[in-house]
Amino acid sequence: MTEVPAHFQKDAKPSPHQLRRRNSVLSALKGLRGDVLDYGCGWGDLTYQIAKTNPAKGVDVDPERVAFAQQQYAPIEFSQCRTDGLDFGNQTFDIVVSTVVVHFVPDPAAYLQEAHRVLKPGGYLVICCRNKPVVRNFLRRLIGKPEAPPTLCFPGQHLYFPDQKEFIQLLEKTGFKLLKRSGFYDPPLQDWRDIHVRTLVSGSIELLLSIFKVQATIHYYTILCHKPLQEATSKI
Repeated sequence: MTEVPAHFQKDAKPSPHQLRRRNSVLSALKGLRGDVLDYGCGWGDLTYQIAKTNPAKGVDVDPERVAFAQQQYAPIEFSQCRTDGLDFGNQTFDIVVSTVVVHFVPDPAAYLQEAHRVLKPGGYLVICCRNKPVVRNFLRRLIGKPEAPPTLCFPGQHLYFPDQKEFIQLLEKTGFKLLKRSGFYDPPLQDWRDIHVRTLVSGSIELLLSIFKVQATIHYYTILCHKPLQEATSKI
């Protein structure tokens, strides 16, 4: 079994990034009530936090992560889902949460359609995504270089990394209506062993942008949207 980082253990101290991600999602959920599906729950730590205020279930395609979540966070219900969809009926949940999952799925549009399908009319989707490295790409274009791969990529992986505008358009095509956006910056220049001119320049710019909370260049954006009570047929 894959070794699980200690900060995913129940009631362990979260890592700084884990805490920022958690707070961003929980802030978007604040005031919403109803049954929640954590669609791509990973090790289950965020599902556990959500379950403190709302009835919650978690699903993931990785059986090892599901088994860990079942062991750590019982009696919350965790189960393995298919790569191509969910086994829940139509209009089952009031809220669906997705945290840095859509980048890795085989078909992002189909993934969002499944979230839409299992939501009740008037239900909510809270989805957190990794933004493109906007500042770094701007600097690379200035010197004639191609865009940098997103930091979630590994060699040989080709993942889905839309900018915020493109992703909002996909959400709207799926039938969701945007309510609000938020998100967070990860502090730049965290590892001084990796500092060189490129990261020093881009990191310094990002630090300034983070102080002013510029949304366009944010590292992770969190979107709250809802499924209208009455809606037109999906365009996808």
